[in-house]
Amino acid sequence: MNRFGISLDAIAYAFPQGLSPQSIVQYFPLLTLEQLYGAIAFYLGNRAEIDAYLAAEEAAIDAMPQPLQTRNPALYNKLMAAKAARQQVRS
Repeated sequence: MNRFGISLDAIAYAFPQGLSPQSIVQYFPLLTLEQLYGAIAFYLGNRAEIDAYLAAEEAAIDAMPQPLQTRNPALYNKLMAAKAARQQVRS
């Protein structure tokens, strides 16, 4: 994650969906085009590992028990919002 809190995960979801670097930067205005190209280069150089990590994270979220919703609703809502954002980028 860079100092602005934009994760590589977000870029790794957007870039393979065919979004141009300019479009991705519009979604994350605190990210410079240079930073984005660096992240894309890192993603492409480590694509298999990053894709496996993202798949594992998504599976972990899907497998998360419902009690999280009652024990820590803020965390649960944050995870569900992240999942919805990923699905929106994919469509």
